[in-house]
This record gives sequence, C-alpha cells and structure tokens, in this order.
Amino acid sequence: MIPSKPVASKGKPHRPVRLYTASFIKILCAWAAVPLGVCSSVSEAVAQSGVAINPIALYGQSAPGTVGEFFAYFGQPRINVQGDIAFEALLFSTGNDQFGLWRQLGDGALELVTRSGGQVPTYDVGTATLEIPGPFAIDSQGNVAFLGILKGGGSVDPGNNVGIWVTGGSASELWLAARTNDFANTSIDGVLPPVEARARYVILGGPAISPGGAISFTGWVLGSDEIYLPGAWVFPRPAAPPTADTRALLIALSGDLAPAGGTPGDPFAEIGLPQTGMGLQFSFKASLDSSNPTPFGSQGIWLGPANALNPLALTGDLAPEIPSAAPYYQLGNSVINSSSQVAFWGGVESQDNPEGLWLRKFGSTGLLALAGYPAAGLPATVLFDYFFDPVINESGNVAFLAYLKGEGVDASNHQGIWSGGGRDYLRLLARTGDAAPGAGANARFSGFSSPRINEIGQVVFTASLSSDDDEVGNGNDFGVWAQDINGDLLPVLIEGDQLEVAVGDFRTVKKVAVSDFSDAGEMALQIEFTDGTPGVFKAILPVPDLRSYDEWSALIANQNLAGRTEDADGDGIPNILEFAFGLNPNTPDSEKMPAPSLVELGGSGEAAKALTLKFQRRLDQNEINYVVEVSTDLVNWRSGVEFSGEINRSLVGGGLEEVVVRDLIDSGQFDRCFIRLRVE
Repeated sequence: MIPSKPVASKGKPHRPVRLYTASFIKILCAWAAVPLGVCSSVSEAVAQSGVAINPIALYGQSAPGTVGEFFAYFGQPRINVQGDIAFEALLFSTGNDQFGLWRQLGDGALELVTRSGGQVPTYDVGTATLEIPGPFAIDSQGNVAFLGILKGGGSVDPGNNVGIWVTGGSASELWLAARTNDFANTSIDGVLPPVEARARYVILGGPAISPGGAISFTGWVLGSDEIYLPGAWVFPRPAAPPTADTRALLIALSGDLAPAGGTPGDPFAEIGLPQTGMGLQFSFKASLDSSNPTPFGSQGIWLGPANALNPLALTGDLAPEIPSAAPYYQLGNSVINSSSQVAFWGGVESQDNPEGLWLRKFGSTGLLALAGYPAAGLPATVLFDYFFDPVINESGNVAFLAYLKGEGVDASNHQGIWSGGGRDYLRLLARTGDAAPGAGANARFSGFSSPRINEIGQVVFTASLSSDDDEVGNGNDFGVWAQDINGDLLPVLIEGDQLEVAVGDFRTVKKVAVSDFSDAGEMALQIEFTDGTPGVFKAILPVPDLRSYDEWSALIANQNLAGRTEDADGDGIPNILEFAFGLNPNTPDSEKMPAPSLVELGGSGEAAKALTLKFQRRLDQNEINYVVEVSTDLVNWRSGVEFSGEINRSLVGGGLEEVVVRDLIDSGQFDRCFIRLRVE
C-alpha cells in the first residue's frame, strides 16, 4: 500500500507531464512502455530536471503470462542496482489465482515469475500449486526470491505448505531453497545429526537476497526433544537446480553459544534476518539469553562467515569514539554492502542515554553521528537528537534521516537527511523548513521518509510539504526528490502532477511511493491517480552526456587546445590531466590537484593513522581510468581492493565527484608507505 499523508487545505494548479515521444501502442487497454517527461511550457524549474518516467505496468493492462487477465492493483515494487524491477500485483480474476509476481530485466519484456495457481517445485509425489506469493527480494542479476504458501497436490498440508523459491535460469524456472517440514542444518559444519535427532523447519521468514544471489532467511525448527528453536540460514545460489538433498547452511541457532570477541559468550535467543555481503559474509542482530541483561535485554550485531562470526557490537561493550567512555545499552538492525562494510544504530548508556550511528570500514568501527553533538552542515548550536536506521551503498557511503534539537529548532525545521562516508564527511542534503525545489515558490519541506542511496552517492527520498499560504494543500503536499549528478535536489514527482499515460490521456497523481535506487539513477515508483487507477513506473534521472577529451577541449576553450601533453595555462598540469580532474586549462589552478594527507583513524600511535589521497574525477567521460596505487619502496606499486579503499565520495557539481581513498598497508609490517594516482 502507498503510505498516506497529512490532510491539508487547497491545492495549487496541476503541472502536466507529457510524452517525449509520440510512439504509442494501445491494444485492449494495454499501454507500451513509453517515456514520460515534464512539460516545459508549464514549469521551467521542473522542466530543467529532465526526469523521464516510464510506465512498467498499469491498471487495466494485460498481464503477461496470463490469458485474458488484467492488472488491478500493485504492491511496492523493488529495483536492483542495474535497474531491473520486480513487483507483486492483484489481477482481475474470477478464480482463486488473482495474485502474481512479475519482473522486468532492464528494458526487456515484462515476465511472469509466479502466480496463484501456478505449479512450483515441492519434492512431493503429485502436484501442488502456489496459493499466495509473499515477501520477495531481487538480486543484482535480476533473480527474484520469494516466500509463498502452497495448496493441494501430493502430500501438502498445513505442516509443509510454506516455502522459499528463487528464479533459476529464467523467470519461469523456480528453484526451491527451503520448505517447512524439510530437514534443516542445525550445525555450523553442515553435518546432519543422526536421523532420530534431526530438526525440521516449522516456520520460515524472509527472504533477503545478496547481490550474488545467496538467499538468507529466518525460521523455527522443531527437533526430537519437541523444543522450538529460532535460527537463521543461507541458501547459496547453486550452479544447477537444487535437489531434495540440497540444504541451506546454518548461520546461527538459538541455544548455540554466540561468539564474543573470539570466545564463546551467552547463547543466542531471537535472531534477526541476516543481510549478506561479500561472498557469504553476514551481518545480523540477535538477542542473547544472558544472566546480566540491560533494561532492553542483551543484544548484539555479528559479522562474518557462519563458521567464523565475530561480534561487531554487544550491549555492555564500550561504544567506539564516544567522547566519554560509555557502553551500548541497545542496538538496532545493521545494513551491509557487498564489501562487508556495515552501518548500524545504537544507544549508549550515559547521562542522557544518547543514541548514535556507527560505521564499520576497513576492519574498524567508527562513530558516524551522535545525539547531543553538532549536526553536520548546521550551526554548532544545532544538535543531533535521534536517528532512524541508515542505508549504505557499495562504496561505504551512508545516508540517514535524523531529528534535531538546539537553538532555533522547532517543529518546522527539526528533521534532516545526511549522507557521507564517515563522521568527517557528512553532508546535509535537506532540512525541513527548506524550500522544496520544483514545488512552488512558497513550498517548504515539512517531513521526510528514510532515504535511499545508490553507488555514486545520489540520494532519493519522499517528503511532505507545507506553505504559509494556499499554494500547498491536500492535493500537492507530498512528493519524491532526488539528487542529480551534481548533487543538487530535483523533483521526481509531486502529488498533483499530471502524467500522460497515453496520447491525450492525462492522469493526476494522487499518491506516490519510491523504493530502491539503481546506480544509473533509476528508481521504482508506485503511483495512484485521482481516478483510482494505479501503476508501477520507473523514473530515470538525467545523466550527463559522455565527453571525449577532444569534445571537452573544444567546449572549454572554444577551440582545440594545443595538445594533450601541452600546458595551456602554464600551471604545470598537462591538458589531459586538467580534463581528468575537472580543472580549467585556461586558468592556473594547481591547488585543485590530488592532495595526500595523513589522517587519524582512532586509537593512538602510527598504527592508528592512514595515508589518504583526495581528488576529483569526471562522471561524464569514458575515456580515462583512475588507478590508485600504493608502495612501500617507491619501486613496486600495487593497486586493487587489497591495497587501497574509498573512505568517501561526494558529488561536487559539473559532472564531477570528489573521492577520498586511503592505503590499506599494514603499518605493523612496513615503516613507510606511499600513495599516488595514475591516470591512463
């Protein structure tokens, strides 16, 4: 369902959104996926945003994979890093098969994954069909995993009618990952106990799916001792269709001793849904059966492979980088990227019991933001108050929603959204009370949802609006905003906008919700119109045209520069490097060249320092590669993720991003380290 919003008064005039192209096909209420754009004759500010909106599925459209059936309503769609979309939908159907799950890979055709009444693998003699497809997730390759309920056929009964499936080689090929009443692995080494002691799944939950297709899920098992135990498992994506003997691997099981810094600690109790990072590295929250709990119980966040878990944070442990030493008393859920960098929420036990966000990078955990301390980008008298769970991208940049307190803070300006790769790199993106781009001269942000972030650091969020006059009202007080390639906020879609879903068929947006954010600036939208018709759409942010050196040189100087290795402005920087770093070849600006520095990482001594390099790189070219190299002897230079890693990246405008990288050389083994940037 699309979230509701506060009710307000009169609205502003609607802003139509028109087709960029006249291409259109209509057959029995079926619409082709035609790009939708903003009408330049109505709103110049929005027209400059250049957002395209493509319909993926619409109310009344023929549902692929069915015969003579049509879409009626839609669940919240999901989109992966490559722009593949998956969504659930309700069909106009006279039978009991009105639910389904579809996906679209790139700009390809919409495919049916499964639907009520469809057959799925069950390992039973006879047949069984799917009754309801439930929660789902999509990986970076477009594989869709979902939880479903079975009915009829073979020996299906209430004790074995829940399963988790994933798409195989095609949308229609489904593989069974786990099913109630199946034997469950209950040992970390994967060796099943004797038959009489084996446990079976009685409840399944989830799933989550990693970029590489590994499915993690939670469940309860019942063993021969008739004790119900919660646990978490992972089903690595196999190379071939799994068999009845293919079982998921155990991550953690209630009653097993939880690792506590290399030694066994208290037993696991409740276990949260694990998120999967690089390979089979997991991050998850769990409670413990402890004899010395905090008022909120004993909790922890663990990280690592199933057979080598380590605590990332435990209640009672001192929280890193707190100004006055204080332990965690409560922990929230964690988020992990494919490089096993993790961000999480925690509360610390001190005078005011403040809460904060922490970020684990390069093997150490650092404070990201703390309640009671100045909020980045605002006056020192404006402080963080409390936080919502963060999100993280593949570069280790984090985005989050936080509330504020302090001087001048009231209900009109007490929320904000930040992003960055660490405490020293946080950037304020939007604050309540700020003008909302594209929403009218007097429109202000009045509330935010939790944001999403993509690989290059662009952030998208929904927001409610208000104004001191009648410009903002019930029909236009909610919308979606995102950062463009320069880091500036632009409106994606605002309630009251009009979309032309067919030539001459304008519909007014009543509600809009956004899901994930792809690396190419694409997001999945769930839209409901004022006439009651809903749809699933893909919004695509504008991207800069790719430029070659020759195109840039002609543009920047209105004539071709003397040559790539020449130095037009005499600042010691060849023209090709001026292009690579976004400099002006006609103005000396050597101070903007890559700059090394030594930064503190926490702790003390040289081992607590890292060599960093900050530089700008172009996002609007495909001619140049940027290679960071490190050395311990100035002779042998090495590159790659084993030797250097990104601390932060941020959009700076003009099709450029600023990147900060650090060396990963073990200072305990080498007394010298050097870092450089090679442009090729």
